Amino acid sequence: MSKYATTIAAKRDLAEVKTFLPDFSAEEQERVAIELIFMQAFVTDYVLWKVFQERPERNQTMEAFFSFLDKTAKTDKESRAINKMMQSRLRRYGTVVVATDNTQRFIDGVGLVFAHACGHPNDEKLAMLGKINFAAKHKATLDLVKAETTPIA
Repeated sequence: MSKYATTIAAKRDLAEVKTFLPDFSAEEQERVAIELIFMQAFVTDYVLWKVFQERPERNQTMEAFFSFLDKTAKTDKESRAINKMMQSRLRRYGTVVVATDNTQRFIDGVGLVFAHACGHPNDEKLAMLGKINFAAKHKATLDLVKAETTPIA
């Protein structure tokens, strides 16, 4: 993801965050918007896992994604930091996938991880924002992947 694309995504998410969390400081709102970008990476990985399981398509897609992050991280200090945060978030959200087999507890867990990553682990409104965004991003990503792939036999 280029800095330009990251900026566009962050601005779009920031507008939503400002509406949903008007009492947060501008710095906190920006952090939440950036966390929404990290959540999208998790959603993409999760959807690919659900659709492809261990088929080569999933691994190839994620390898290409991380290869891109690694290349930019070699030349740009900011990209290196983003890469580390991305890896950390994928691990954090991944623990929720492993920890539960109940859909509602899973979504609740995603919301809690999101709120914690935003620096407000006990904020119910922030956890709700995480759950709402996860559900929306999950549906959109799943629909896109299904539309672009052949069904698993």
